[in-house]
Parts: sequence; C-alpha cells; structure tokens
Amino acid sequence: MIRLLTLSVQIGIMVFLTISCGKKNDRPYIDKLLIGNWTLNSIENPKTNKLIYYPDTFPSKEIVRFMDYDTVLYFNGICNDAMAYYTISNSSLLIHSIGTTAKFCKNQIWEDYLYYGLLQAKEYHVDSNQLTIYGRDTINLHFNKNL
Repeated sequence: MIRLLTLSVQIGIMVFLTISCGKKNDRPYIDKLLIGNWTLNSIENPKTNKLIYYPDTFPSKEIVRFMDYDTVLYFNGICNDAMAYYTISNSSLLIHSIGTTAKFCKNQIWEDYLYYGLLQAKEYHVDSNQLTIYGRDTINLHFNKNL
C-alpha cells in the first residue's frame, strides 16, 4: 500500500513538472526604459504642435509611476490618485482599467489632461530621460524622468 502511494506521488510530481516545464512564459512584456517615476512637463496639441508647459507655481506635480513587477502604473496628481493597467507591443501603448479618486480641486484641468491623455494613449517613445505618450487624435503628454 505504501509502495503504491509512493509511486502515485512520484507519477504526480513527474506529470506536474512535465506540464510546468513545457509551459510558455505568460508574463507580459515590460519595457525597462519605462520603469520609474515620470513628472508631467507639458502637453502638446498634435494638430498645431503647440506646447503648454506645466506651471512651476503649482504646489504639487502630476507624476506617473510605471512599475517593474507587473503592467501596472500609478499616477498622483494635484489632488487625486489613480491606478491603471497597461499593455505594450513594440511602441504601442494601451492604458486601460483606470481607477481613480474623484476629488475636485483648484487647477483640476491638469489632472484632466493627464487622465484623458493616458486613457487615449496609443504610442510612446522614450529618449534618454524624456517620455512622450502620443494620444489618438488628442493631446500628447511629455514627461521628465525623476532620477
């Protein structure tokens, strides 16, 4: 009886290892250049290429943080915090499932730019310590990396 139980356990372990070892890595692609904290520097109207810079006089900044352990990003604004998931394929960027607090505050427009800019993201480009998120016929977001 003990031999039969031992044999069953051994067969079970071999089947588990065979299935596990043959399994492809389902971990999503994460671009290491994106990882870290990024501060919103400006927004751009892609039709006119006009830049509007984030005011230096505001008490806090709009910050996006791409995490390195999963396809999650967090962003903190003037008065709200949020979390979202992202998917990358080549230079394509899809940000989805955004959850955010909903407090209203002075200078709310910059949080709206950030929120809707991320929601409309279609592509991104990282050049040194600069990140640009291109929107679908909307605004482009320009960030500086926090070092």
